Amino acid sequence: MRRGVNRLNRPSIDGLGRSVCAAQNVGGAPSHAIAICDTPGGERTVVRSEDAALLDAMTREELVGRTVQVAADGGFITR
Repeated sequence: MRRGVNRLNRPSIDGLGRSVCAAQNVGGAPSHAIAICDTPGGERTVVRSEDAALLDAMTREELVGRTVQVAADGGFITR
């Protein structure tokens, strides 16, 4: 790992956990979305989704600052 680069850990989450989206990346005709989320425990994790409805919504509206549900498998959904 390069010096000065923070390591992004996947926190251990049993089932779904509430987290706040800190950054997102999706655009064009995406096959998946990536988001970096802040967990309630103060950790940061990277999550991914292939949900077509979520991808469509993320191309039209900002997700940063919104609460998402993070699954133990690294996926996420909005509520």
